[in-house]
Amino acid sequence: MGRRIRLAQKIVVAVARAKEYIDQHPLENKTTIELAEYAGISRNLLQKAFKEINGSHIKEYYTGQKMNSAKGLLEEGMAIRQVARHCRYRSHSAFTTAFKNKFGISPRSWLKRKT
Repeated sequence: MGRRIRLAQKIVVAVARAKEYIDQHPLENKTTIELAEYAGISRNLLQKAFKEINGSHIKEYYTGQKMNSAKGLLEEGMAIRQVARHCRYRSHSAFTTAFKNKFGISPRSWLKRKT
């Protein structure tokens, strides 16, 4: 039983480590394999445990953190195209789609509401 508890604690710590990394580096595009290596557990275990502990998939969480950062950059006055590049989207439209999927409104419309 002690081994199981230690193993479970290791997994919880690894998931927390991966989550903390995402929180501190939301604009990096780490793969789940890279995050798993950083956390010290397998990719499959990280994905399963992350969902169980945090209630969302790693990619969803990563995108959410990235979009929150994007909102901050827009609030600071950065142009939408610059934010898209800064957040490492391949195109302005891909960024706009991701933003709209997350917040239900386009970045341009969101900015108009803010002013």
